[in-house]
Amino acid sequence: MRIMPGAVVAGLSCLLSAASVGVCASAPVPGKATLNYELGVGNVIFPSRVLHGSFSLDGTVGKVDIAGTSVAVAFRNPTLGKRLGVDCKCKGSLNDADFVLIKDRSASFVIKLPDGDKTRDVAITFSDLWAWTSGNAVSSVSGRVSAASCMKGTIAGIDVRLFDENLDGKFTQDGSDSISIGNAPAVPLLKRVCIGTTFYDLTVSPDGKTIDYAPANDVKTGLVELPIKSPALKCLVFASDDGAYDLVAQGKTGIPAGQYHFVYGLLAQGGDACPIEPTQSMQKYDIAADSNNKLLFGPTCHVEFSATLADGKVAVKPRAKVLGAGGEHYDVDIRTSAARPHVVLLEGDKVILENVMGQDPDGDVLGFSQTIPRQMSAAKGGVAFTTVIPGMGNVAGKKSLDELTNGTTQAQTDNKEDKPAVVSTPILAKQP
Repeated sequence: MRIMPGAVVAGLSCLLSAASVGVCASAPVPGKATLNYELGVGNVIFPSRVLHGSFSLDGTVGKVDIAGTSVAVAFRNPTLGKRLGVDCKCKGSLNDADFVLIKDRSASFVIKLPDGDKTRDVAITFSDLWAWTSGNAVSSVSGRVSAASCMKGTIAGIDVRLFDENLDGKFTQDGSDSISIGNAPAVPLLKRVCIGTTFYDLTVSPDGKTIDYAPANDVKTGLVELPIKSPALKCLVFASDDGAYDLVAQGKTGIPAGQYHFVYGLLAQGGDACPIEPTQSMQKYDIAADSNNKLLFGPTCHVEFSATLADGKVAVKPRAKVLGAGGEHYDVDIRTSAARPHVVLLEGDKVILENVMGQDPDGDVLGFSQTIPRQMSAAKGGVAFTTVIPGMGNVAGKKSLDELTNGTTQAQTDNKEDKPAVVSTPILAKQP
């Protein structure tokens, strides 16, 4: 049972400002940019602020590794508010002054890491924090931890920020860290990036203090049709071996031809946010030059859920997986009022019974259990699980009663559409 109710979006709602990327007016030239440490990351979206958690405590005490230094972390559950403590001075122990009140399931700290005979500041944020109990005691704490500082400079008059995504204290161009241009959502830090309307090849120093850049030569691009037609889509990032691009901003202007994989995305509408995550079953996407490329991604989505049938009673577990046409995972928060699951008993297409899953006092969704009505035909009967993807609408999954094995959990199946990952249509040159 979770014991930490709070804001549903948990740190994601602050990420929803519109991206803005400037355009360089002069001819692009090579150069060297100097970057400086900046506390805070503003409203920039980047992967570790969006994707699933990277932080956990077994019990209420533990450690987190920051730039090679093991830093003590602890959770307290007092009556007047939950608190998180971090050994920000790396002294090896925690005292009362090290704890801060957790607000909206988040807490931020500036850690003074040893750096020779000096110290250097590294800011981090813990978000989406949940405490789990066993009896009356906290058994574990989980959430995500991400950078709350960056290295910032300018290239061609446009702001550039580097984020140490894996908090290892260095910047590498293998996709482990990320880069944001202007205030646009960050993409994995690789060799190539688009700044304004120009593609540049970058060489980033390990400390993030300098970037050597030069305009890339002979870049052949293809257009990519945005697969999700919703203003709630804030970013949809794909990466090749050389570069990564947000299709919301660049799909309509073109990205370099090549083979891509999905990295992450974010849907947000009102106060509800939904990260979009890759799965192991996803295919690669081959983007063709001088073509309009349509991706197998997004609608039609479906829900995979677990249910049992025993002693004439259907039981549905309070969790599900929402998958898109390309196998991507929509991390729908079913605790929100908009996405709270409905369970529907069906006889053919006829609705026999429909109920909303309940919630306990801590906000957790409760399972559903219902005796099959006597008049309902088991041969024609079924159970459906429905929820809502923010900005995309209702999504459902259905199982026939014949599928449910008495007393056991129904295995999930892969319903991904049997279609090519990309359909490319050449762009015809205009006739004179």
